[in-house]
Amino acid sequence: MSGLADRTALVTGASRGVGQAIAAGLAAEGAMVIVHFGTDETGAAATAERMELAAGTALVVRAELGVDGDVETLFAGVEAGLAGRPLDILVNNAAATPTGPLGATTRAGFAW
Repeated sequence: MSGLADRTALVTGASRGVGQAIAAGLAAEGAMVIVHFGTDETGAAATAERMELAAGTALVVRAELGVDGDVETLFAGVEAGLAGRPLDILVNNAAATPTGPLGATTRAGFAW
């Protein structure tokens, strides 16, 4: 039994790159992993498939975190998928690069 058995993790931006690697690592340690993605549904599905092939458990949730209201969409998807289980681990991997000093960055500065 692994150290993260019976634990649940949410990894934002888990459809590729570092987020995908973190999600796979958590699943390999026994965690149920919620794979968040914004636009790369194919990548998110590949991440989940990779985890399930390694005997892990994955749930895929879509939410574009730069879109007003989608944080609530993410929370609703996580809550529904957990079905009463607690969320134990949060990895905030999804991000956009600020366009200036953090204290001076506005919401519009994150628009693409």
